[in-house]
Amino acid sequence: MLTEVRMTNEGELLRPGTYADVKFHLTHKDPPLLIPSSALIVRSGEPRVATLGGDNKVRFQIVQLGRDYGTKVEVVEGLSEKDRLLIAPPDDLQDGETVRVVDSRAGKNGEKN
Repeated sequence: MLTEVRMTNEGELLRPGTYADVKFHLTHKDPPLLIPSSALIVRSGEPRVATLGGDNKVRFQIVQLGRDYGTKVEVVEGLSEKDRLLIAPPDDLQDGETVRVVDSRAGKNGEKN
């Protein structure tokens, strides 16, 4: 991205007509939450995600999106780090439906590897 930057040129290291490659290291006071784009439910209306309550019941939560990075999307409002999120909810999933949670790190008979 072409950007003009104004800065002091101590020691006159930069000469007229030269250019430089610059990297900006930006930090956010409150960085947005990034989620897999596969977790988004885009039907009619606003975008949603499927979260799980303590009783393993599905709850559709409306979210406000920020930047789209392809495989990940920023959620700027409507979701917190503490929410349990369904990563790839099926199309026929209904609000209030009970789901069984399976630990993907578990081996046979639920034993952890």
